Amino acid sequence: MTNIYNFDFYKVRKEVKGVTKKRTTVYEIYLSTVKFVHKHGKGSYPNNAEYLTTQTDMRKFFNEDESALLCVLEDLKNYWEISGDTQEELIMTLVFEEFPTLGHVCSFIESRVKDS
Repeated sequence: MTNIYNFDFYKVRKEVKGVTKKRTTVYEIYLSTVKFVHKHGKGSYPNNAEYLTTQTDMRKFFNEDESALLCVLEDLKNYWEISGDTQEELIMTLVFEEFPTLGHVCSFIESRVKDS
């Protein structure tokens, strides 16, 4: 049986790793989060990555689409090789309540990276 690869995921990973070679883990967490939010985003900005800050409202950015934020979380878990919460467990939570801003997503990833 063959493996199916998501080349968009690997492209984002390569871009982030290239930019963050000599930077801190916190910067890599932020940049990877921005890249995946941009990848799944439905924002109205011409270049979403330039306008995303830690205060960006996820509910507004994703136009109330929880599945898009769940895709971001799943990609980030794969990028950082985080085990634990499965997508089914995350679906059971109120995603926009748990992650109201981009900063909350970054903090979640940072806490999981430090725990592993």
